[in-house]
Amino acid sequence: MTASHVPIDGTYARRRACALASAILIGLTLVGCGTTYNDYEIDPGTVYDGDPLVEPLPFAIGVYYGPEFHVQEANIKRSGPSWVDRYHLRLGPSSIALFDRVLEAQFADFHHVELLPQHTAREPELDAVIEVAFQSVGLMSVGYDLALYAPTGKVIARFEVNSRIYAEHLDEETVTRGLRVAMRNAAARFLVEFHSRLDVRIWLADLGFTEPLAQVSLPRPHSQLM
Repeated sequence: MTASHVPIDGTYARRRACALASAILIGLTLVGCGTTYNDYEIDPGTVYDGDPLVEPLPFAIGVYYGPEFHVQEANIKRSGPSWVDRYHLRLGPSSIALFDRVLEAQFADFHHVELLPQHTAREPELDAVIEVAFQSVGLMSVGYDLALYAPTGKVIARFEVNSRIYAEHLDEETVTRGLRVAMRNAAARFLVEFHSRLDVRIWLADLGFTEPLAQVSLPRPHSQLM
């Protein structure tokens, strides 16, 4: 027996291709409709409004924040089978306010400077300049690089401080709180490390400060939100 063949002309083939394409498009549309997109604008705001429990050192210090630091932002995405969370983090202004408060408490005289000192004495009225820069930014984590410069531009000491916060469930409020705690923890670690570093003690001795450094009293760092 000879199998029968149905002739397929050009019109039939085009209709069949169009029907198949429509079915695929409808399927993709239905899948897309099942995904929920959430956009969050995260600004930590006031990270620390207390006074660090530290004895101020009797020196004039300048702090330098680079142009990128002022406008530091980050975009982070998390996704699951049917959802996508997109976070836009703004960290510049709140980080500046945080370190301003810490350094104002740490030194008797505190100033903002617009340039880093070079190998000429550009800032003769200051005993040193501290540069603060971002090292890393995560959803609830942050890292800072700090450098202590002599007025001549010589690097006295470098610091790397970071903190990461963990939470079982994430939402806008939890991420905001977690980022605040991470930033505060990182600044607290800088204070503790500054007071314990040998290179800092040598620098202070060169300035004529030979008194023992007072212990810094800070809250116990947190690493997890309940």
